[in-house]
Amino acid sequence: MTPAWLWQTPFAHRGLHGPENLVPENSRAAFRAALAHGFGIELDVLAARDNVAMVFHDRRLERLCGIAGEAAERTAAELSALAINGTQETIPTLAEILDLVAGGVPLLIEIKSPPDRPVGALEAEVARLLDGYAGPVAVQSFALQTVDWFRQNRPAVPRGQIVDAPRKWDAGTRAAIAETIAGLRPAPDFIAHDVHALPSDFSRFAKAKGLPVLTWTVHSKADAEQARQFADNVIFETWRPAAGASEADG
Repeated sequence: MTPAWLWQTPFAHRGLHGPENLVPENSRAAFRAALAHGFGIELDVLAARDNVAMVFHDRRLERLCGIAGEAAERTAAELSALAINGTQETIPTLAEILDLVAGGVPLLIEIKSPPDRPVGALEAEVARLLDGYAGPVAVQSFALQTVDWFRQNRPAVPRGQIVDAPRKWDAGTRAAIAETIAGLRPAPDFIAHDVHALPSDFSRFAKAKGLPVLTWTVHSKADAEQARQFADNVIFETWRPAAGASEADG
């Protein structure tokens, strides 16, 4: 059964961050701020060269760390030494953040799965860490194969399919979502939908099936109104809902 908190607890996108030169995204400080305000935490995970699960969004290091190269080319120790946006914050491991949050608020873990990376290694590492975690947690990904991996290997972990505007879907995604809507492919436990592409056939399907529709990224009152009409919960940034209640309730 899909847990009630997926409907009820708003998620701070990459933690409760900003200004970026003080509290950068996906940082320990951003996660502590979300904890302090009672918001759920959405975060990103990608694999270091040694397959350690690191909490970081970008495939490349330029925007957040000011150096060239891909995160996957560096070990966990090398990534952990890098400052984020020139602050005292450094790139954390997922293991560190699980220890920091310790079940205090729900976690929504986006697994970054580039199309050129074989599925399985990062997924298995995240699953291994979650096997020892007692708090409320779900995983999500744009990558169909990642969502399928969790369905097959960790069915007890709620799993969500992230989607942006249908016009951006590649042929494989388009076909898989059509098959899901037609009942030919297993549905995820929830979907996370681009707020500016709501509603869509996929969001209508999820609502009809009684699956939570989360929406990202809610930046403004206008986005919140869009979310209120077509979704059940929000992944937000800049704009803030009432803490501890879904936008539909707040």
